Amino acid sequence: MKTSLINTEDIREFIKYLTTYSISKAVLVVVSVMNLIITNDYVVAILKMENEIVGFIMFLYVLFGLVVLFQSVRMSFDKWGGSILTVIAIGITLWLGIKFYNLCNVAVLTQKSLKDPTVVIYAMRLIRFTIIGYIIGLGILITHLVKLFKSEA
Repeated sequence: MKTSLINTEDIREFIKYLTTYSISKAVLVVVSVMNLIITNDYVVAILKMENEIVGFIMFLYVLFGLVVLFQSVRMSFDKWGGSILTVIAIGITLWLGIKFYNLCNVAVLTQKSLKDPTVVIYAMRLIRFTIIGYIIGLGILITHLVKLFKSEA
């Protein structure tokens, strides 16, 4: 009978957790960097709107996107602390993104001086795309946390 120093079942479990962790990390990094890159489009849309709070909400949305980026790079696949902080940061980012989207929507619907709303509508599409990306990353990260919780129990 040959005994192995490495248990293949443990390696399979490690790879299973590592894949959900790696996918969530990759999605969150890509969406956060994309959110930072398209900030210029947000600014162009904000300059068309008359609501003063929109710029502040956009700034916080991009800022918390960077927090998600740094948290997702920093988190460890087998520790709870960094992952929970990442989930909280994603939640705040999603709330700010939805708030930003709603403010843009109100401007398109009610602002009389907005003659050509195509720039704002384009920014709204980008906001929607990033929100969906954050939701996908959050779902994969929660799946990873559930698997981690089940393995510890």
